[in-house]
Amino acid sequence: MKITKKTSEASVMGMVFYVVAVIFLAIAAFQIYQAYTYIAYQSTAYELTFVDSLSVYIQYCSSYFAFAFIAYGIGNLIHRVSFLNNTLADMMSDAAKEQETEEKVSTEE
Repeated sequence: MKITKKTSEASVMGMVFYVVAVIFLAIAAFQIYQAYTYIAYQSTAYELTFVDSLSVYIQYCSSYFAFAFIAYGIGNLIHRVSFLNNTLADMMSDAAKEQETEEKVSTEE
């Protein structure tokens, strides 16, 4: 398989989205810690229920998990399309070589 400039650009783009997904996951982990400290502080002053605590966790970090999931999905999609493009290009070049070989054999006969 040949590595073309478009292929390397696509793989770099995919890797960028994977890195962005990891960054969002790291931010989500930090937000989970922030939600924990907020709940610990609020529980000393007020009586909190499980639903209240769960609501705080969802408010703090659900968007970052969603962004991470979307970024990972885009990176995965770019990777798969790039792989499919390379496979099709290889098949086309093999078919062209086979056709040239058949033309040479038919002209020699």
